[in-house]
Amino acid sequence: MNIRKRLLPIIYIVSIAVSAVIFAFVMSRNVHDTEYTSYTRSLVTNEGIYFSENLEDFALLYRLTSKGKVKNVYNSADIDQERILALTVYDGNLYVAFSKTENDDEYQEGKHYEYCIGEFNTKLNLLQISSEFHLDEDILSSITVDNSGIYVTAISKDGGQVRVVSFSHDKMASPSERGHEIHATENVMIRKADPERFFVSAIYENGGLTIRTDEDEPSGYFAQDERVSAAVSSMSLSAPAEFIMYRAYFIVWIAGTIIWLIIVRLIYNMLIVSNRTMYSFVLFEIILAILVGCSIYYISGQYMTARKQEHVRFGIISMQALADESGLTRAVDYGAQDYFESNDYFETQNALTDFLERNGNSSVFYDVLIVRLADGMVVTSGSGRNNESAVFLFGNAISDVIDDLHNSTAMYSVCELYLGGEDCLAVGVADDDFISDYAIVGIIDDTRVNERFNKSNFFYVVLFIALFAVGSLILLGIYYLNSRDLKHLEDALRECALGRKIPDRPATAGVDLKNMWDSLFEIGKRVDEINYKRFKVFEAYFKYAPKNIEFALGKESIMDVKNGERTKIDGRLLTIQLGEGLEKELLLSVTTALEQRQKGNDCILVGNSTDLSRLQMLFMMSDKPMVDYAAEIIHDINMHGNVFNSAFIFFDTFEFGIVGNDGLALTYLDGDISKEFTGYVEFFNRLHLGLVITEYIYLREYEDRSVRYIGYIKCEKYTENIKLYEVMDACGQSERHAKIHTSRLFKEALETYEKKDFYLARNMFSDLLKAAPGDELSRWYLFESEKYLNNGIADEATFGALHL
Repeated sequence: MNIRKRLLPIIYIVSIAVSAVIFAFVMSRNVHDTEYTSYTRSLVTNEGIYFSENLEDFALLYRLTSKGKVKNVYNSADIDQERILALTVYDGNLYVAFSKTENDDEYQEGKHYEYCIGEFNTKLNLLQISSEFHLDEDILSSITVDNSGIYVTAISKDGGQVRVVSFSHDKMASPSERGHEIHATENVMIRKADPERFFVSAIYENGGLTIRTDEDEPSGYFAQDERVSAAVSSMSLSAPAEFIMYRAYFIVWIAGTIIWLIIVRLIYNMLIVSNRTMYSFVLFEIILAILVGCSIYYISGQYMTARKQEHVRFGIISMQALADESGLTRAVDYGAQDYFESNDYFETQNALTDFLERNGNSSVFYDVLIVRLADGMVVTSGSGRNNESAVFLFGNAISDVIDDLHNSTAMYSVCELYLGGEDCLAVGVADDDFISDYAIVGIIDDTRVNERFNKSNFFYVVLFIALFAVGSLILLGIYYLNSRDLKHLEDALRECALGRKIPDRPATAGVDLKNMWDSLFEIGKRVDEINYKRFKVFEAYFKYAPKNIEFALGKESIMDVKNGERTKIDGRLLTIQLGEGLEKELLLSVTTALEQRQKGNDCILVGNSTDLSRLQMLFMMSDKPMVDYAAEIIHDINMHGNVFNSAFIFFDTFEFGIVGNDGLALTYLDGDISKEFTGYVEFFNRLHLGLVITEYIYLREYEDRSVRYIGYIKCEKYTENIKLYEVMDACGQSERHAKIHTSRLFKEALETYEKKDFYLARNMFSDLLKAAPGDELSRWYLFESEKYLNNGIADEATFGALHL
């Protein structure tokens, strides 16, 4: 694997490792600061401490040890619920009251909720859950459970009434069988508040109501539990609990890592693969995304900052006006024992509640309270949570406002709060003219500001997304057109490289590519000119170069043939002896016939004499017949020429090879008997024998054809005589007819000659010549018979054989 192939996996591994380190660092800094406040719910049991906190869109339910170790965690998002409002235990199981927003129209005052009750075991596994139910305008305060049913205690928004409703246990079902219809509840008890008082919280237990009013200090069920406070302050999460709490972060990390790996692959393709077009496209897309994202972020940030400052100014002005209206300028003893029975309290309380109920304020202010700066205790509040620490009610952040107003000359102070999953602002106002130990603090709901921003500015978000999409489409169109033009140019370059015709330039080709197309056409012209010259040179050399050398040597191409290569070939050698004075025009028919046969890749021209009086062709062993082919050549040139031509075909084992160097190389063919046999073709020409074949050739491919046995020859390599046959199809029509007519007499005369009856043989060959005066072979045997008759046999070993 080369370095480029290794580079991408290395970058992937390093990227994943770095992202894991960054994620671990961010998570270590992202400490979840859980607080025990009036907006959280808790319950101390023998199985541990149950504690819940409401976050932005979901709530978490914990089971803690007394030392704060988290044993189990449950996420309300698993059942599509947003808040946890109450906890209770019955028969060893935990019952939890959930709620979610039913209607949150920005133009409708307040929020409306749906409630449900879930039953959990000690490990926070959901066992059963009820269908949703409504409490009209009332707010759920607590739940209790006994064997007769489930009881829900709710308080009206104005605190003037407590209502207890119930439903039976059969309304509970497993999560998979839970229905989605709204089920009805049954009223158990209703209690009205005294005219001067209002209810803050209540719980139904043992058939009676325990109620806290605005004059009561928190105690019992309503008081802060120090065991819970100690456990929460030292709370530590186990690994599974952290995963459940931060699983959204894990998903974001994995998704971000995958996106980064995709970007890395694109960068790799751009830089390593050098795809400049893709580089430009991705670069412009990234720039466009950054510009759009920064624009959205800047506009939203500016808007949110302006709205928050507007809310702060509105809160400060409202608190200052309320301070005057509520009588803070008067000397009021908030610490007096009878303060909650005094007219000062009723006037102050009425001023606070009237302020909260004014049109518009109810959707902005959660609560308004008068705080004693020395100890942070709430002496009067619009919600009635009096005689209670402001830090317990709203968290540690509000202590910054109290300290600023108590320890400095600041006229007002502001801090951010996070209450029950919603963003809030605490605005505190004090004045030297006021009672110096007290301040009025307003709790402003900032979540609805964010929600209204998202809704009122949704058009701008969509506009920016649309602009990004339009910009991306434009870039994609440019990329497509450019890629298409480059693809056409690439195809044209490939066709040019392959020596093919260059396609026409597209009519839509960009101006920037026209010069490249013009250059390509010029290159094509030059290539055509060079190829034409090379082709003419090749064509000229090809005429004179031997053909099928590569097939004889077993190569795929002539380019694969190397100097010094050689091989053994079993083949048939055709030797053609052209008579003296043959018109050179007749050689055209011979070369044409040789060229056609060479195209079949089974023969090769291996030699010729300088005057072209002798040609030799080697036929590799194949199923293609070659006797008819040779007979046709000889017959044609003998019929149209003025001299006689002969041919001889025999089988041999040859060595075929190449000798020479890079400048000049020659082919050679060396056989066991070829040198000895080749000379016979001139002898056959003198005897006017058109085509002669050996017995091996005759038996292999010409056994059923018209031939004449003409005798035999001897060879040093073989002890047996090699019989020869004359092919009748190579003769002219009259000659062929005469030889076929006298074939029986020729056979008898030849047998007589071989039996050494020279006198009778002489007479028989003499009769043959009278019948066929042109039969030169009969004439040769006549002279041989006369010679042996007069002189006798000089060498018995060579007797009877045809000889030069």
